[in-house]
Amino acid sequence: MALTFKGINLTGSSHTEKTSAAGTIAGFDFQYYFFLYKLLNLKKNEFIGFEALDDVHTELDTEHQVLIQVKHTVQKKANNDAANLTELDIDLWKTLNNWVSVISDKNDGRQDLDAQKHFVEKTFFVLASNKSFTSTNEFLRKLHQLQNNTISNKEFVTYLSDLAASTKSEDIKGYINKAVNLNVDILISFLMRIKTQGNRMSAHSVSYTHL
Repeated sequence: MALTFKGINLTGSSHTEKTSAAGTIAGFDFQYYFFLYKLLNLKKNEFIGFEALDDVHTELDTEHQVLIQVKHTVQKKANNDAANLTELDIDLWKTLNNWVSVISDKNDGRQDLDAQKHFVEKTFFVLASNKSFTSTNEFLRKLHQLQNNTISNKEFVTYLSDLAASTKSEDIKGYINKAVNLNVDILISFLMRIKTQGNRMSAHSVSYTHL
């Protein structure tokens, strides 16, 4: 009998294929359980969606929305914790690229700056992952500094440009440059509204009220 899970057939597969499929299954499950976690924590007059506006999204009673990208890894560190989210992590930059594309989506009527500004100002952006968020991630460290006004907008944009120049990955270089090419006011407003949520979800609840 063939073993199939969510469209993935594991019978007769190589070890590499089975490992890859197992990671995909774990990612699906993590995303769904995260959705259930958010569903159980909804407040009055809030709404939630799954694979609609984003992996998961919520609509707050303040007329704001929260777009949540959910990323999962089966990679482990030596201490058996999930692998770190790194400065040039493809999960990080694919997530940011997805959001930049949404912000500037002409098919959704956001070809002009006013529409992009309105969208960003009503939206919070959350990267949720079982990966470990650490101070060794220079992007997250500088993002925190930007959000706390300890580095200037210009310094952060320069950092992004230097980061794009330093990577050998053409995909990541393209993702970073696409963000840098946003109108600078739109870019900074977007960056100020990014939050991360780790795998200890109950201990890392995200607050949107102060933004």
